[in-house]
Amino acid sequence: MDEISRMVLAAGGMCALATSWEDQPWVSLMAYVFEPERKSLLLITPASSRKTQNLRVNPKVALLVDTRRDEAAAREGIMALSVDGVAEFLDGEEAEDAKRRILELHPELSEMARQELHSIRVTVASHQLVRGATEIVSRSTDDA
Repeated sequence: MDEISRMVLAAGGMCALATSWEDQPWVSLMAYVFEPERKSLLLITPASSRKTQNLRVNPKVALLVDTRRDEAAAREGIMALSVDGVAEFLDGEEAEDAKRRILELHPELSEMARQELHSIRVTVASHQLVRGATEIVSRSTDDA
């Protein structure tokens, strides 16, 4: 994965996560923590959520992270990183560590933490980084 894509993921913290069930897409706004050494993202979600159900059946996901921060930013300078990956449910100490890391970075989720949560790792399989609407900055079909 190129350095600019890593920087977009490291600075983002929020993404749109796409899952599917029987070929019906579902998109959720998610907080995440980027793990640069693994080229993966950690997420938490309520056990009863639709995305949890979708991921149990189909772990393939897509997500979008972009550099929009405020409406005054020039649109042509916005970068959008599209990622394809595979989600896995974490358990034990690894799941607890993921929850702790996400809640430290995203304290606004503390209310959600009162319910049963699942920790998920999405490993990046491929990505495409676009500046503005048309300029492809980088693309990878195999981020291994």
